[in-house]
Amino acid sequence: MEDLFNLSLTNNINPTATKYLQSYETTLKNNPNDFYIWEKYITLLESLNANITTDNQNHTTNNENPITTKLLSAYNIFLQKFPLLYGYWKKYAELTHLITKDFKKVISIYERAIDIKTGIQNNPDLWSNYCIYVAEQSSDLNEIRTLFERAITIIGNDYYSRILWEKYIEFEISQEEYENVIKLYKRAIQIPSRDLTLIWSQFKEFFKNLKQSSKIDLLKREFILSLQQNNLNLENNNEKINLNELFNEWRDLYYRPSKKELERIRNYEDGIRRPYFHVQPFQEHELNHFRKYLEDEENYLFNNNQSNTFTNELNNELNNNMMKDDMNEEEKKDNNNEEEEKKRKMDRMISLFERMIVYGAFYIEFWNRYFQFLEKHKSDKIISLYERLTKYSVLKDKYYIHLKYAEYLELNTLQDNLENNMEQIEQVYNHLIYNQCIGHLESVMQTIYFYKRNLNYLKVNELFKNYLQNFKDEFSKIYFQLEHAKYLYQFENNFNESRNIYLNLLNNIKGMKCIYLEYINMECQYILMNRNDFNYFNNLIDFILNLEYYTTKNSNNNKEEEEKESMDHLVKKYLNMWGMPNKEDNNNSNNNEKKRVEYELSINLKIEILNYLKKQLGMYFNNLKKIQQVKETLEKLQLEQSETIRKRRLQSTDQSSSKKVMSETNNIPQWTFEQYQQYYQQYYQYYQQFTNIL
Repeated sequence: MEDLFNLSLTNNINPTATKYLQSYETTLKNNPNDFYIWEKYITLLESLNANITTDNQNHTTNNENPITTKLLSAYNIFLQKFPLLYGYWKKYAELTHLITKDFKKVISIYERAIDIKTGIQNNPDLWSNYCIYVAEQSSDLNEIRTLFERAITIIGNDYYSRILWEKYIEFEISQEEYENVIKLYKRAIQIPSRDLTLIWSQFKEFFKNLKQSSKIDLLKREFILSLQQNNLNLENNNEKINLNELFNEWRDLYYRPSKKELERIRNYEDGIRRPYFHVQPFQEHELNHFRKYLEDEENYLFNNNQSNTFTNELNNELNNNMMKDDMNEEEKKDNNNEEEEKKRKMDRMISLFERMIVYGAFYIEFWNRYFQFLEKHKSDKIISLYERLTKYSVLKDKYYIHLKYAEYLELNTLQDNLENNMEQIEQVYNHLIYNQCIGHLESVMQTIYFYKRNLNYLKVNELFKNYLQNFKDEFSKIYFQLEHAKYLYQFENNFNESRNIYLNLLNNIKGMKCIYLEYINMECQYILMNRNDFNYFNNLIDFILNLEYYTTKNSNNNKEEEEKESMDHLVKKYLNMWGMPNKEDNNNSNNNEKKRVEYELSINLKIEILNYLKKQLGMYFNNLKKIQQVKETLEKLQLEQSETIRKRRLQSTDQSSSKKVMSETNNIPQWTFEQYQQYYQQYYQYYQQFTNIL
């Protein structure tokens, strides 16, 4: 990405456009996954490239245009982050062809685009663009047909696949391969696609034109051959065969069952408002539509034994016309039909799930449904699907999908080779904590728990000692050190090193209750294992009793200064200019209030810690003399707390009465509910205006 932003531009570019480009680049450096900024950035580059190419058409070649180079690089990086946007793949390939005229380079872009891992494989428009490009640029007919067949195999059954079938048929017509055209129409009308009626109308028109030409024998031969393949007895005498009757047989055999299936799924398909990927979220009713479609389709294909699919109905009709063969041959055919039907159902559901995880790529629930379906039917595609989810999908930066993958592998270790599986699980965890989610607390702790379950304490120690520096926030560092200290005395009986960690934390952070509680638990455990040694525990009690104030670590001082110039503060100033009341008139009283609250919290914290300490002393060490000292300190703190609360109530009563007197003397009217409501409505409007401006 740095190479993209470091590319220099010419001086002929509009200064305003350059300013916007620099602004977008700065934003993308800080947040490289901001889709909307990427979109604006690429749109601006596209407009600049179009203008410069037009202005310098007779002077400068495209290879010398730095904007074009920058745009190609932007396409490349953007599609690595958002590979499901088929329109940008098309732009990327077309611009590459325009600039380089390199057939292999363009092919590599299309191959990357249709790769199931790095691109979007189930998009008919993308496949049709790819096939058209190869058909226009290549003279190898075998290469073109192979690519079309590859596309039909992958996406030919899609609801929106008409465009792909049309392009393939147009290509064969241009080559005057009418035999291939008839075969393609036969395959296309068996697909319940959205434009099935249009494909059938095109076939009727093709049939009519071919019937009037000299290719009538070819037409009859293909009709007869296809019907015979479906076990219909037909004579091969062309003179006795009525071509219209053959056409009607095709309609009944291929088109009508597909039409019936289309009527069943049309409401589901047409209810999908956005049949492509976008970062904009779906509304809840759209998600419910996806859920219902998946559930109903799975129930129809796998759980409804009474209702048969259109293929089963077709087979039942054909069985009435079949000749009786030997029993063994019939059983083999039945078994083959069952296997083919099962495979067809699986392919249908997998194709539907593949579409759903593209449309709703940001919704983990559709991935989970897909996993559950594959597990239910014992598919061998589960691992490859997890690999796609954790390494190539738009959710690859989410820690929970990596943990789910590792959990699945760990639960299935008994079915596979244990050592190989453990190595694979370890790779998943390492990829998570060192590549995808560096410094994420839960991910690291789950990795440590995995090593603990497998008794790999060497790896546990290594992570505890070396990974602390990867955390950025203070809380994660504290929690991680607490877990390290707990591990040391629970698993390795290393109380000295554990005690050093607790003391180091307490010297730096004196306002977190969990540190004291964990430290008390550790010292109790130490005495239970070494009953004659009370020295460390007595030191801990003295340390707690002598502490006066426990304020949290003041790491927000700089943030408080920054908040003075924050958006909230600016909006309040703007409201004050319009005569709105200013909430920051009494700064001194607010500061005093803050100090009082902090002091009160410190008392509460000390009381809670001493209560816990008294409980532990009474539970394990009733004869310890320190119990009485702890009780006396607790009584003093509780009295101090009660007195502080009483003073605060008196002070609040005095302030309310003085405010009332001031309002009466100054004739300041009190605000009604409607006035407060109007104030906050205007506040919200101005806040939005400032947000849009800045």
